[in-house]
Amino acid sequence: MKGIEELVEIYHEEAKGKFEIFLRVLGVLLLFIGALCLLWMIPDGLVKSWMGEREYANWATIFCMGVLFYYGSESFSLTFGGGAFLLLTLL
Repeated sequence: MKGIEELVEIYHEEAKGKFEIFLRVLGVLLLFIGALCLLWMIPDGLVKSWMGEREYANWATIFCMGVLFYYGSESFSLTFGGGAFLLLTLL
């Protein structure tokens, strides 16, 4: 599996202009938020049995914890920034 640095380098090589980069970032953010919304809607009886009857006990939270674990394996600053974004997205 490629590391974050390699993926970002490939991304920058493919992107040509600032507007194209903006559209790609916007598209990725909207896709991610849409995926979280879909995960939030999955019936969560199993997750609530693990995490208790909390509002945030759902599959979207489990997915975000996995994403943060991946970020943590890459770099601390990525974990901090990604965690802040995930928290704002879940709120």
